[in-house]
This record gives sequence, C-alpha cells and structure tokens, in this order.
Amino acid sequence: MTSSQSQLEASALAQCDKDPIATPGHIQPFGCLIGFDLACDKVLHCSQNIDEFLGIPASELLGRSAAEIFPTDMIHKFRNLLGRSLASTQRIMAGNCEMKLGTFNVAVHMSPDAAIVEIYRDGALTLQEGEALNHLGWFSSMIQSHDIPDLIEQTVLNLRHMSGYDRVKCYKFRPDGSGEVISEAKSPTIDSFLGLRFPAFDIPPQARALYAKTPIRINADVDADPVPILSVPGQKELDMSLAVLRGNMPVHMQYLRNMGLRATLTLPIVVEGSLWGLLAFHHREPRFLSGSTATALEFVGQMLSVRIDSALKLEQSELQTKAAELCDALFLFEGNNDAERLAWSIAKTGLKDLIPCSGIAFWHKSYHFSDGICPDRETIEELAQTFEVGQDGIAFHEQLPNLLPDAEFGETAGALYCALDDTRTSGFMFFRSEASTSVTWAGSPEKQIEIDGEVPRLTPRGSFEAYTTQMKDKCDDWNEGDINTIKSLRHAAQRKLHQRESWNKLPETVHLIQELNHRVRNILSLVQSIIRQTGSKDQDVEAFTADLEARIMSLASAHNALTLKSFRALDLHELILLEAGPFPSHQIKVDGDHIQIKPTASTLMILILHELFSNASKYGALTTEVGTVEISWKKVDGGVDFQWRERGGPEVKPPTTTGLGHRIINSAFGHELGGRTKYNYAPEGISVNLHLPEDAVDFGDNRSVTPEAPKPSDPQAMLDLGGVLILDDDFLIAQNNQMMLEEIGTNNCFLASSNASAAQIIGEETINLAVLDINLGDSTSMPTAQILTNKKIPFLFITGYDSGTMTAEAFRHIPTLRKPVHPDILSQAIDHLITGANDAQ
Repeated sequence: MTSSQSQLEASALAQCDKDPIATPGHIQPFGCLIGFDLACDKVLHCSQNIDEFLGIPASELLGRSAAEIFPTDMIHKFRNLLGRSLASTQRIMAGNCEMKLGTFNVAVHMSPDAAIVEIYRDGALTLQEGEALNHLGWFSSMIQSHDIPDLIEQTVLNLRHMSGYDRVKCYKFRPDGSGEVISEAKSPTIDSFLGLRFPAFDIPPQARALYAKTPIRINADVDADPVPILSVPGQKELDMSLAVLRGNMPVHMQYLRNMGLRATLTLPIVVEGSLWGLLAFHHREPRFLSGSTATALEFVGQMLSVRIDSALKLEQSELQTKAAELCDALFLFEGNNDAERLAWSIAKTGLKDLIPCSGIAFWHKSYHFSDGICPDRETIEELAQTFEVGQDGIAFHEQLPNLLPDAEFGETAGALYCALDDTRTSGFMFFRSEASTSVTWAGSPEKQIEIDGEVPRLTPRGSFEAYTTQMKDKCDDWNEGDINTIKSLRHAAQRKLHQRESWNKLPETVHLIQELNHRVRNILSLVQSIIRQTGSKDQDVEAFTADLEARIMSLASAHNALTLKSFRALDLHELILLEAGPFPSHQIKVDGDHIQIKPTASTLMILILHELFSNASKYGALTTEVGTVEISWKKVDGGVDFQWRERGGPEVKPPTTTGLGHRIINSAFGHELGGRTKYNYAPEGISVNLHLPEDAVDFGDNRSVTPEAPKPSDPQAMLDLGGVLILDDDFLIAQNNQMMLEEIGTNNCFLASSNASAAQIIGEETINLAVLDINLGDSTSMPTAQILTNKKIPFLFITGYDSGTMTAEAFRHIPTLRKPVHPDILSQAIDHLITGANDAQ
C-alpha cells in the first residue's frame, strides 16, 4: 500500500467517526418520539409525525407541558419508570397505552439531557405471554452451561424461532478488530455466513462503542423515509443512543441493501464493559416486532452476556491460579545464576503449557532464559523495545518480519509479549512458528473509498460472497484466550516482583538471609518427610507430583512471609489470605481478633491452612460456585480456639483412610505445638476445631479486625446506627432508593409496600428517618406520615405527580422530591433533615 493510499484510508476512517450516529436528527417511521426535560415536565423535542399518534401537530406540541398531552396517571407512570436506575441504561416498557388515535406500545428511558418517551405501533410478530415465558424458561435452564460454544449455538437457534427472522448469527470480535461468524441459524433459502470473517472497518469504533451501551438495535425497513426531529430553539441535538426508533446513517442502510436485507435487529454481547460480539438478526422483508417480543429478545441477549462473562471469569480465575503457582516457582530463588537457572527449569514447562507456542523467553534484569524455537537474545531485546504495548503492558504480532525487516527470525513468525515494568527490563515473550493460513472473508476485505466533494468516505462493500485470502510468513492468530492468559501471568509475576522489592528494602535483609539459610536446613528435613508421606499406592504420578508441588509451595509461602516480617510473629489473618488468594473472595468469610502466630508455629500453621484449603477445593465447599468457607477464631483462657466450617459443597461422608494432610492437622499439630484437634463430618459440611496453645500465639495489642462504629454525634452515624424506612408500592423504585441511600452511607434500610407493613416496621425496628412515596396505588402514605410525626421521626416525600397534589394540609411543609430522584438531590434533602433533627434536639 502506498503512503497516499494509507493516508486516504485513515482520512476515510476518521470521517466515519464524525458521523452523528447517536444524534442523527431523525427517527424511523414505525413510531414517534417525544423528548421532555429531565423532570418530564416540558416538551423539548418531538418527531414530525407526532400527529399520526396523538392527533397534535408537532409545531403545536413543542414547549407544552406534559399535563397538556397525557393524563395525570400516565405522567405518574412515566415518572415512576424513569425513576428506576435502569432507565439510564436501557428502555423500560410502559406497556400498551390508550392515545387519542389508538392503543400503542410505549417505552421510556433517560438520555443525558432529556426524558424520552417512544410510542410505536405493534409489530408483525407478538409472542403470547405463555410462549414468551416458555422461551425464557428454556434459556434459564441453559444459563448454567459452562460450554460457551454450545450455549451460543442453542441461543441462536432459539432466538430465530422466537423472532421469525430469516437469519440469526453470532458474530464474535477478534483481537485485531475483525469479526467471525461462530454460530448461525437460518432459512434454507438464504446464504450462509457461518465461519466467514468480516473486516474491522465494517463496524467503526464509534459504532462499536454505541453497540456496547445499546441493549437492542432495530432497523425495521432500510428503505423507509426517515422522520425529522423538531426541537425548541436553543436545544442541543437529542441523544437517542438507547432509542429503538433512532434513525440510521445512509452508508449503513446501503451496506444492508448490498447484503440483500430489508430489516435487521442486533443484540450486543458485552463482557466486562467491552463489546465481545453481536447477535445479528437478518430479514429480506421489512420487519418489526411487538414491544413485548423485542423485550424478550433483549432479555435473552443480556442474560447471554452475563453467562459468557461469568464463564470467562471462571476460566480467568483458573488461569490466575496456574499463573500464580508458576510464578511462585519461577521467583522462588534469588541470588545467583545456579539458583535462578534451577527456578527456570522448574517453571518453563508449565509456562509453555499455558499458551500454545513453539518457544518462550523470560528475562529479568541480568538474567535471560529461553526454551524452544526462539530468536536470539539480541533480537528478543530489540522486539521488546519495538513493540507498542497498551496500558495493560501486552503486545502481539503475527508477522514479525513486517515489524523488524532487518532482523533474523529463523522459523519464528509471531510473538506475544508482556512487559513487567516500564523500562522493559523484565518480561515474557511467547513465540509461534510460521503457519500457512487461509482466511475466508464475507466479500473482499479491501476498503472501498469514494471522494464526496473533497472528503474521502468509506463505501459499503458491494459483494459478500466468500473470498479466500492466503496468509504466508504468519503464525496462527493470538486469540482472546492467549491474551487473557498472559495478562494473568503478568499480574502474578508483578505481584512476586513487588514482594521481592519489599524484602530488599528491609534494613535487616543480610541478617535475614543468613537466618533463612540456617532455617532452610531444618525445612529440608520437613520436605523429605513430605516426599515420603505424600501420595498412596492408588495415586498416579501426576497426582503425586501436583500434591507434592502444592505442599512445597505452601512451605515457600510461609518462609516468604517470615522473611518479610523479619522472622517475627505473623498475623493469622495474613496467613489465611496467603492461602485464600486463588479462591473467589466472596466464598471465604474470615472473622476474628487480632492474633499473631509465633515463628515457631508459623510453618506448621500455614501447612494446616494449605491442607484445609486444598481439601475444600478438591472435595468440599470450594468445588462449587455457591459453597462457602467460614473461618473464625477467638481468644480463650490458655490460647486461641480456631474454627473452620464449610457449607454448600457436596454431601460429606467420614473418610475411610487418612492422608498426610490429616496427619499434619491431627498428629503433628499436637506433637509439635501441644494443640488439640476435633473433626466434625456433618453431611452439610465438614468442621474442624483447633486449639492453639498460649505459647504458639502472641496477642499483641489485641486489636479487632472489625472497624469501630461511628460516633452517634456524627450526622451520618444517625443513618448507620439506626434504620431508614422506605415506603413505596413499586419494589424496583424502592430498591433503587435503597441503592442511592447505600451510596451515601446508609446500610440499614427497611422496605415497606403499604401503610400496614410500614407501621409494623416502625413498631419493631429503630427508625431514624423515612422516605415515603405519597401515592400507594389506591391510597396514600399519610397514615405513615402521621405515625412518624407523632414519634418525631424526620421524613420526606417523593412523588411522580406534581408536588403537593396529593399531600394532606398537615404535611405541606414536609420536603417533597419528584421522580425521577437524582442521588445528589436525595443526599442534600437527607442531610437537611438530619441537620434539622439534630438542631431541634
């Protein structure tokens, strides 16, 4: 490609990113749109076709109040829905609403500057309630699957059946930005896209960013004339990112026509906030679904995103555990070439197994190691300085000769690199040899550019027939799994290097190393004993090796911690965290006083903790995603009582034989420390009670790990120490108010849906403040307001109606917030109430 061609392409891509895709200024004609101010009071925007739905010309609607357009109850409903936290991230269906010219589907959502109400006609397909529930029930049964490809395939089949579109495909993005169709369900009369690749520029960055925050995108008819949006003078262009009616860019409509399509629907698959892929629906005729059907499809798309996210996180957790174990081995020794080389020989095979590769290199300061098919050391170091790494410290390339044309790579074609520091004096690099690869694209992947005036623009490809390209001097692609794996490796390595740096800053380092050498002689005797006792006649070599390595690494962790603490007592909580690191934090519950384990007992204690965690992960509570381990301890006369309790794992049965772990806990604990042990093999989970004698522990200043409660004189403490009553008959609104209160420090909320339940809560709990919705269906919250007044408990009202319209005369002085309530406004109102209550005292 010439320099001028490259500049032309760059200019065309930049022009794409200037297209106002979120604020196109028009909508699709299958509905109409109104943009109110954020309080849902005044019309600031409306579509030109509004008279087809409301019987009011657009020119007469702008600037009018909501009360002049919709009944009071409907406005109240809109405000209630707009008050939900989800309203700013997705459309919320308001159901079928009676308008002047008929009954229409209505949805609402919040944009940055407006409350948007969309009104549209019913679609071509309406799922009956029972049919929709059956489809969603099927998906709920599939959601537990750990097999992502199978889950996607079944989802695509089900979505086509639900929607009736000619084709439903799952399109997954690759690290280079291109996409591949990994699953497809289609009509027999339409061409297949399964396995085809689409170039990255088909979906520009701006469009990807919008997909990532838009739960559903519908193009009902690519040939329909757009309807302009009219606005009150002085208003910014209306942001319609979440609007189902949002209009389209002409270039995108031409792209769809070139594919032979008249209608599309798209559901994004979002993982950790980024666009992982798309579920794309194609139809050869105009098509629009009912609101309920579109909502059901939207729900399936969101649940698929959640499940893929969960499965990938589980996979990532397993990778992190493996990477941490390998880095523990790699950084086990420091001080001379022989020690470092020994560490490399232990770790290199496991590192190569982490990511499919033909060779691997690792360097740290003056040490440089490699294994397998790799370039020479100078070339590796030059590559490390040449790679453009991202913020995550990762870079990759599939055609290294293109990156360094003058370098000699031999059989090596590609590299995946992670820098461990900013100077790139430490890092890992994985290499792959050349692989002759053919890629089949949906049409030619070459960019097509035309000059519009003086502006270069990308034009949609005219053909989507299979087009095969041959890739030479290139390795197999570095995929998402490879990238995630090296990220885990980088995190684990940086953690270990940080520990090393911390140790080297200690003033007693030299003395500690000498002391460590002395202690190593003793620990080798313990290692010898572990080797003899690990495993059984029934255990294979791999299992024996895994158990042995895990126990030795546990010993290494104990001695690392002792070194860090200058061979002083170790905090019991810190010892537990050393062993709990690889497991999800929400499954480990730790509670106990500040207690330190003396150096003479630390090695044995961390071995005991290792055996407990190891057994829980192999046979007990940590074999499931819902299992928990509760660890607690307390000071008693003559020492410390320590309890390990598992729940949520497989049914427990007493063991018929005992292994080394049991002997360490049951015998060595008593023999070396004079401690006592008691096992309880209850079916619901094992419990282990240990008594640590007084000479094994140090109580120090007996600090508690539980933070002190705030003083009652602090206004915020009034919320923390007492309760807040939230009275609202809409559970989602009540829950949203609870979330906002928790954000400002309130952790003790009580939800009530009626005056009767509110009265019961006030009678049974300590309530210091209340938030009351005025309207409770067929009644109001005035009875509760009277009880609160009698008890001198401060409160405020919220309402979806105009302020004061339903408030009794006696309570007109009470602060009243109107839905949707902004968190800052709620916080200010509560602060005012608390300050006023304190002043009154």
